[in-house]
Amino acid sequence: DRFIDPTVENNAVWTLPTEDQGATALVIGEGKLRQVPFAPLHEQKEIWDLQLVWTTNGLSGKARLSAHGQSGTRVRRVIEPKTDRLRQSNALLRTVLPDYSFQWIKTDGLRPAVDPVVLHGPIRTANLGSRQAQQTRQLSIGLNDWKLVHSWAPTAQRSAPLNIPHRYSRTLRYTLDVPREYGVSAGDNLEISSPFGRFQIRIRPLDRRVSVDVILERSATQVSVQEYPEYRRWLSQIDGALTRSIEVVRDAL
Repeated sequence: DRFIDPTVENNAVWTLPTEDQGATALVIGEGKLRQVPFAPLHEQKEIWDLQLVWTTNGLSGKARLSAHGQSGTRVRRVIEPKTDRLRQSNALLRTVLPDYSFQWIKTDGLRPAVDPVVLHGPIRTANLGSRQAQQTRQLSIGLNDWKLVHSWAPTAQRSAPLNIPHRYSRTLRYTLDVPREYGVSAGDNLEISSPFGRFQIRIRPLDRRVSVDVILERSATQVSVQEYPEYRRWLSQIDGALTRSIEVVRDAL
């Protein structure tokens, strides 16, 4: 079955507005009410792919965002105005890499509107500054603070169930290359599972390169009052795991 809402502007025909998922609908031809299903997790995802190169002058490389379903609709609305597209794309990039920006971008999936929406391009180099920063550089595994507790469970307790508008999947994949005289330390793999979803960190070190996959899947669509403290603890664990460091250190001579 395919449910659509023709009364909503700027929504792709394959993407229901979040408030319609789980709602009750009258099905034409059946003459009865049914609940609109929640879209599956694999249709509600955003994927960041970054190729990063570390030098004593900073990071440079390429970034690519592929957004599907509700994430795609959100990105499409933000970057649709052509006159403001680069600025808005930079705002999206900075949710992953603060203080960085695209030199230029290319997009797909805007006109005609197709899923996924894609934007990609080279990113500007950020100056590391001090001599100490040139000797040892630390990046958090998540590259930025995701602030999941603040965004998804800001109150310490609830008196009513938490209704989640749609399922959500976010993947951050990146490679980090360093010069010959440097080494990289990134720690171990990690998985944090719960009834609400799954979180993974996968690290693959190889010579002067480290590859990192950070995967967050929130499959729950409702959290009861009794479950809410556990849900909040799960998010807090993930926020903590994302602060783990990747360390770039100059090899001893």
